[in-house]
Amino acid sequence: MRKFLENKNTSHFNTFQVFEDIYNNKKNTRYDQLEMPDFEPRKRNFINFLIAFLVVILFAVGLHPILSYTLKTPYPLVIIGEETVGPALKKNDLVIVAGVINSDSIRPNDVIVYQSKNSSLSVNRVVALKENQIVVRSDAASREKIISPEQVVGRVISPKIPLLGKISNLITGK
Repeated sequence: MRKFLENKNTSHFNTFQVFEDIYNNKKNTRYDQLEMPDFEPRKRNFINFLIAFLVVILFAVGLHPILSYTLKTPYPLVIIGEETVGPALKKNDLVIVAGVINSDSIRPNDVIVYQSKNSSLSVNRVVALKENQIVVRSDAASREKIISPEQVVGRVISPKIPLLGKISNLITGK
C-alpha cells in the first residue's frame, strides 16, 4: 500500500485512513479543519419549490387559452370518455381538437367532436355529409346520428396521448 501512495501520479488521500482516524478518535488537524459550507437548505428548497409551482400553474393556466386561440375552438383538449372511436381512440385518451370554421372542411371518415343535445361533448366518426346535416356514427355501435354543423366543436387533429385521462380523473376524483 505504501508503494501505491508513494507514486506521484496517485492521490495521497486515503479514505480508509480517514475512517480509521475518525473511528479511533485520533485527532488529525487535516480532517478537523474540514467544515460544511454555510447554506440554508430549508429556505433554498422552499424558494425552488415555489418557483417550480408558479411555473406549473402558469403553464397549466396559460396552455388552455393559448391553444383555444391558436386552434380556434373552446375545447382544444378533449379526453375520450367512451369507447366510441375504437380501436383508434380508446377511453381516457387525450386528443387535440382544431376548430372547424365552416362545414365544408369536414370530410367523411374525419373524427369530430360535437356538442350533443344534453350539452356534453361527443367524439364520433363522420359517415356522410348531407345538405346542412352531418351523419356520424360510433365505431363501437352501428347506430347513426344526424347532427347539424352548428353542433360541431372541431376535428381531431392529433395522434392520441394514451391514458392521460386517467391521471385527470384521479386528480378531479371522477
